[in-house]
Amino acid sequence: MPRIEQFLCDCGCGAVRQASNHWRMLRTKENEWTICEWSDKLENRPGVKYLAGQECAHRMLDKFLSTPKLLTREGTAPEQPTEEKTENKENAE
Repeated sequence: MPRIEQFLCDCGCGAVRQASNHWRMLRTKENEWTICEWSDKLENRPGVKYLAGQECAHRMLDKFLSTPKLLTREGTAPEQPTEEKTENKENAE
């Protein structure tokens, strides 16, 4: 029996992908984003998010740009230098 997959928009709008929708895919790699047309080859790959259209793509981009700390590949924020580390570097020079 064929398996039926249901794709929900990752921006939080609640849309479910239909055959005639103009959905986009968002591929993330480290701190890079690529928005592309829907591709059956990419639909289940890690790091791919599903977007119900242009408005949802704009919402996701807005979330990304308003994030104070961008995430690394491992899903954690990069370590920020503390004042103590900065002072130690200045004293070493």
